[in-house]
Amino acid sequence: MKRFKKILLIIMVIGFLFAGFQITLRFLAEQRNKMVEIVADYKDFSDIALQLNIPEKEMAGKLISSGVTSIAISEERLLDMKDEGKILLYSGVDLNYLNVHFNNEYSSLATSAKSYLDNNLIPYSNVTLVLGNNEDTYNFLINSFKTRFRGITVDFKEGNNFCILINRSMDKVKNVGLGLTDEDFEEATKLGFNNIIPRVENHEGITPEEVDSLYSQVKKYKVKTIIFAGVTVFGQDYQDEKEEILKFIGEKFSQTDAEIITAIIEKPAETDLETIQRGIKSLSKYSNYVNTKVYSTDLAQLQKLTYEGLVEQWGRAISQRNVRILYVRPLAKAEKTVSENCENTLKAIKEIKNRIKYMGMELGNAKGLGSVKQNRYFQLIMGFGIISSGFFLLLIVFEEDKLKKFLKAIYILYGIILLGLMFIYLIPLVYNLFGDLANKLLALIATISFASIGGVWLIEYSEHCRELKDKSNIKEGILLLIVSVLVAGIGGVFVGAILSDSKYILKLDTFRGVKISFLLPLLIWGFAYVMKIGLFKDSNNKPLPLLEQCKKLFETQVTVKYVAIAGVILVALAIIVMRSGNTMVSSASSLELMFRNLLEKYLVARPRTKELIAFPILLLIPCLAKFKNREWSCIAMGAGMIGIENVINSFCHIRMPVFVTTLSTIFSLIFAIIIGSICVVIVDKIKEKF
Repeated sequence: MKRFKKILLIIMVIGFLFAGFQITLRFLAEQRNKMVEIVADYKDFSDIALQLNIPEKEMAGKLISSGVTSIAISEERLLDMKDEGKILLYSGVDLNYLNVHFNNEYSSLATSAKSYLDNNLIPYSNVTLVLGNNEDTYNFLINSFKTRFRGITVDFKEGNNFCILINRSMDKVKNVGLGLTDEDFEEATKLGFNNIIPRVENHEGITPEEVDSLYSQVKKYKVKTIIFAGVTVFGQDYQDEKEEILKFIGEKFSQTDAEIITAIIEKPAETDLETIQRGIKSLSKYSNYVNTKVYSTDLAQLQKLTYEGLVEQWGRAISQRNVRILYVRPLAKAEKTVSENCENTLKAIKEIKNRIKYMGMELGNAKGLGSVKQNRYFQLIMGFGIISSGFFLLLIVFEEDKLKKFLKAIYILYGIILLGLMFIYLIPLVYNLFGDLANKLLALIATISFASIGGVWLIEYSEHCRELKDKSNIKEGILLLIVSVLVAGIGGVFVGAILSDSKYILKLDTFRGVKISFLLPLLIWGFAYVMKIGLFKDSNNKPLPLLEQCKKLFETQVTVKYVAIAGVILVALAIIVMRSGNTMVSSASSLELMFRNLLEKYLVARPRTKELIAFPILLLIPCLAKFKNREWSCIAMGAGMIGIENVINSFCHIRMPVFVTTLSTIFSLIFAIIIGSICVVIVDKIKEKF
């Protein structure tokens, strides 16, 4: 059995070395992706300029001097073109009132449109009329309508005047994106921003020729980034089952040295990206993950947030979510004037510009993350290490004499699992089908086994400390804390490495086992405590057999004090589990948010709240172990387990950069050593008096 333990440790070490290499590749990719782009919405700030009665050029100057690098333009819409005076827009019902709604310039065209509808028995209520007198506008609309409203338009012309009938009601067509015009690009170019970011909308039936046309247009104006508008990405089509257009777009837009970065909208943790923009996962894969993430604040938040709150949201998105594009819209607090809201928005932009530099990043055009290479042979070796950690946990929880009769079965099971992994990772077809599932399962095993190994270490070292009467409690506490965190960190490296694919970093796919990985190690730690120390002991001070301990436990009379303590522990555990993972069930309190914001302002990576509480408690374990009553050290170990689990949990948030995760844990350790040492001194003083 000792030889088997050594073999498991050797395989774990080899697996860890490969995991370290893989996570280094991820770290380097993340470090190359340090350019942050601040984008202003053209329409929003153009409207503000109009309300403030200042030229757009002056508003653009204010944005640029504050730190905005780019301007976002949206596709033309019929309603906007009407508001800008480019066209006249009517519902078909208005044709019944020719003398009222149409002047002499368009009356003949309107009469022709009316005759067409009457002759073809088309209901007026289902029709929209577009009138204009500009040849460029006519050509733009006709080309757009061919793709957006194919087969349901008819047009009439008299010189430069035109009338286009759309066989759809106005509500269905007035806000449809019609494409990007050279005029919009020209106007945006004159404003002086480094990059123009078009908001590209999708429609059915996109052809390769249309993709080529868009690509030529954006390259003409040296566009480096596009952001998709609407609920589907450009090229997503349910009738295109083989995703040929998405593949064509992805490959074209990611050409080496000529790529256009496509942005992925950052949404709340509990929201699947496919419910926000369908097709984004496929397009990202086809573009070899030449993508970056964009963060935008919605109107409801803009109506509530102060400029400080806006900066905190932006800062957290950059540091913790790998966001590299901030999409800026103006604050809209009702109690503030337009001028005050504008000034506060500009103030927030200046503040985040300074914070970006403080984080060690640069302001400029965002770069795509690119593909973080995953080697399935490396994943196999990492898998061997993770599986070995599970069996190693089994051997250290149970005493040797209790496992002797099962050793043969353990060896066979271990061999079967390793062979199963080889079958998955060495056969390409099987890997393509089950590789992702295997990676997620191995990541879950790593979170459970390494956190549990750390828990067993707490139990054994706590017992060791009971015999060290003359040793320094602070020194022993620091040793216990650092070793526990290192064990958890090793598990975290395994998780962060085996799930280091670009789709996890960009949060196109999610690891969803975090809540289970919080509960199971606590249960395993509790089981190990009962097995090694015991709730009930025999005359030789040895733990009774498990079944006898359970029997005695059920026969024990319980006081109100213990019921109350159990209730508090269960409520605390429920809150911790709900707030863990890649989905958010409960939110932090306003006081905690204030504390977080303070840390985030001055630290590149803030310590996690659970670690700030649990790590100092871990430092107290050697001190508490020397009490005659074991209850205090048991409670301290249980609370400390939350911190150990949280180290691995941090690595499970794959979108958080490795550097930030590691630095956050280091800061937690520093705070814990300071706070915990003070607590140890206080507890030692209390012990002297009692």
